[in-house]
Amino acid sequence: MAELLFNYGADATAKTSSGETIYQLAMKSENKTLKQIFAKHKPKN
Repeated sequence: MAELLFNYGADATAKTSSGETIYQLAMKSENKTLKQIFAKHKPKN
């Protein structure tokens, strides 16, 4: 699902109400597949 969202322009730098980016939350996850997908879409500083 995450890959599909990226294919349609999802922004990994979008911030949650707690101030963290979606990318940061994904990298904190224990889901290895999710981390691999987000690693391919790592935001540029």
